[in-house]
Amino acid sequence: MSILAKVAAGLSLIALALPTVARTADRQDAQVAIIQAQAKIETGDKTGFNLPAPDVHARARAALAEARHEYGQHHNGRARAAAERASALADLALATTEARDVDAQRQFAISASRR
Repeated sequence: MSILAKVAAGLSLIALALPTVARTADRQDAQVAIIQAQAKIETGDKTGFNLPAPDVHARARAALAEARHEYGQHHNGRARAAAERASALADLALATTEARDVDAQRQFAISASRR
């Protein structure tokens, strides 16, 4: 076998292996995104940050459920996108809570200064 044939055969094997490696990486990325979203949602549950924003929290949970479903169906890209949406919604619930707390403190300070 000539060197050129050996190189061509080696390149063919590499070309066959690359999609498998990419699919594995996509699956791992989706799994990591799901775990991160779940951690944010659970942290919000434990700390009570999600209570003032129940609608956003419910949407985050629904997106996480969708991510798990897509992951189970081996739709890694869709699973990752849904998990990232769940994570963003969990962040929004936290930001909403913080904004409401700041507004309540501001209102208290205004009313206290008028006394």
